[in-house]
Amino acid sequence: MNKVIEKREFKRFKFRKLLRVSAIIPSKSGNIFEVHPQSFEIFSHDISEGGLRIDNMKKLNANSFFKVQVELAKNNVLEAFSQVTWIDRYQCGLNFLMLDQDFKKNVRQLALRTVLNV
Repeated sequence: MNKVIEKREFKRFKFRKLLRVSAIIPSKSGNIFEVHPQSFEIFSHDISEGGLRIDNMKKLNANSFFKVQVELAKNNVLEAFSQVTWIDRYQCGLNFLMLDQDFKKNVRQLALRTVLNV
């Protein structure tokens, strides 16, 4: 029997929330990137310290960059930059980029609350 090897670095946890997302686009000069002024909402399915699984209703493109606002707890909204790492017909995966330790700590606390159903 073939054993499936898990490639994920971090365990996923259920995280069903509506997120606010903004595309990261090249500037008009093409030398830097900017956060697009118009954001949109998208539904998440799960989260880990490494990223999110979200709906792909906006038909996101592979390797696109986004700024995501994540409400980990009431009155605890954090922002993270992310990149689309995989896409299927209905969902896609965002990999978090350049996270600080506070963000990772907050995700670990969320995961613990999820496991303990607190």
